[in-house]
Amino acid sequence: MTPTEQTTLQAFLIALAQLETTLLEDLQQDIRQIGDDLNKQPTVAFDKIPELVTKHAQLNDLYKTARLNLQREYQTQQRDKLEISVSGKLALEPMAITMLTADDFQATAKQLVTRVKDSKDAFFKTLQAAVSVTQAKADLKAFSVLKALEFRPLTIENLAYALEMSPDQARQIIQRLWQEGKINTTKAGIFGTIFPFLRPKKRPSQIHDSNTYFTLTSFGYFDLHPVIKVS
Repeated sequence: MTPTEQTTLQAFLIALAQLETTLLEDLQQDIRQIGDDLNKQPTVAFDKIPELVTKHAQLNDLYKTARLNLQREYQTQQRDKLEISVSGKLALEPMAITMLTADDFQATAKQLVTRVKDSKDAFFKTLQAAVSVTQAKADLKAFSVLKALEFRPLTIENLAYALEMSPDQARQIIQRLWQEGKINTTKAGIFGTIFPFLRPKKRPSQIHDSNTYFTLTSFGYFDLHPVIKVS
């Protein structure tokens, strides 16, 4: 892998770790294909990345910024072979393949960086910072959604308008909170609200209806108002 190819791949991974919007399925498939190509024909994968990022405005901006930051960092340090210790040594390419072929790029990036300790490599430092900032932003937005739902049931469109975010961002947060059992649809009734862990399993597409109203569950309420024990 040449230094240019390395920077291209690293910038791509950092950009994916920071995305705040859901990618279209076709674009996700293209990214997974790059992961497959990286395993079988790396040169093809490197050539595809610059063209692919131009298909998504935010991804393109994040990629360009990450690339510039990495280039600045690498100007001041030696480009050592990238290795991390995880029950042996895991190089950049295997790590990239794991992330690019995953169903959730950000969740996989979060798992990977937790396995890297005290790395001085510019890429890992930048990726760790990106994951940390993205997680903090996501937590803050999730808290805002829970706070809004505390007062009355709202749809995804209601939440997007009230919290000044895109419907896609609101949908992504709703999906996460629903999976965590912190919100439910009003159709679930009082039983589903008090005991969210007993709700039936549903496919994600079933909760994305623009006419569906969401409300807090007991889990969501106590996430906003944790019980503090005083000894």
